[in-house]
Amino acid sequence: MDQPFLLFGFALLVFAILFLFLNLGFSVVLFIISFGLITVHYQTPKGKAEIAKAQAEKLALAELKKSVEVRIKHLSSNPSDVASLEYILTTLDTLSKGDLKSLIGSVVIPLLKLKPLDERVRASVLSYAKKAIPRITSANEISSKNFYEAALEILQQHPEQIPLKQYALDVGRWHCSMSRTDGKVTIYDEQSIQNDIVVRSK
Repeated sequence: MDQPFLLFGFALLVFAILFLFLNLGFSVVLFIISFGLITVHYQTPKGKAEIAKAQAEKLALAELKKSVEVRIKHLSSNPSDVASLEYILTTLDTLSKGDLKSLIGSVVIPLLKLKPLDERVRASVLSYAKKAIPRITSANEISSKNFYEAALEILQQHPEQIPLKQYALDVGRWHCSMSRTDGKVTIYDEQSIQNDIVVRSK
C-alpha cells in the first residue's frame, strides 16, 4: 500500500540529485568559458598593454609613497624644510582614499605632530583623515581615535594656542560622529570633548 509513495519518494530524490549535478556542471562550464575568454583577452596586444599599464602604475605609486616617507624624515630632522612640506602636501592631495589610508601612520599623523601650529597642515590632515576613513566600522573608529588623541596631545603641548582648542573640537566631533549611525554628534559627545579639551589645556 505504501510502495507507490516509496517509489515516488526515491524518484524525487534521484531527480533532485540529477538537477544538482546538472546545475553544478553548468556552472563549471560557464566558469571555464569565462576564464578562457579572460585569458584570451590578456594575451591580445590590448590586454598585454593593460597589464603593463597596471604594473607601471603600481610601481609608480610605490615609488611615490616611498618618496613621501623620505620627505617626512627630512622634515623631521629639519622642520623648516619648506620644500619637503610642500612636496608632502601636494602629493597627499593627489592620492586616493586607499593610498592615503596606507600612509596614515607613517606620514599623515607624523606630519601633524611635526607642524602642529601650521593651520594649513592641520586643515589638510583632517581632510585626509575624512577622505581615508569612511564612517562606522570598529576599525575605522580606532583610526579616527588616533587622530583625536594626536590633536589632544598637541593641545597639551601648546595649551596657550586657542586655534588648537578649536582643532581638537573639530577632530573630536568627527571622531564621535564615526560611531553614530546617523553621523550626528550628541550633547554627551560634545560634553566629553569639552572635558578632554579642558583637561589637556591645563
